[in-house]
Amino acid sequence: MMAKSNDLTDSKNIAQPPTKPSRTFYRRTLPSSLTSFSSFEGKEIFASAMSTGGTSAFFSLIEQLQTQPEPAYCGLTTLVIILN
Repeated sequence: MMAKSNDLTDSKNIAQPPTKPSRTFYRRTLPSSLTSFSSFEGKEIFASAMSTGGTSAFFSLIEQLQTQPEPAYCGLTTLVIILN
């Protein structure tokens, strides 16, 4: 006698995770013409800017940046940061 399928264990009834979008900007590899902020070279550039006073507005602006927690606003706030 074959066991009856239970709704909780039936693989057809288990919710499948959503599929990943085929195109996304999240965690995309930077083009070779750009420098990653967290790379050694990026840190050197930032340190140089700090030592010459080129980051006077950086810290007050970076506090306002909205990233992945609010996807609806990340593009808008990034644009505001760039324009400021």
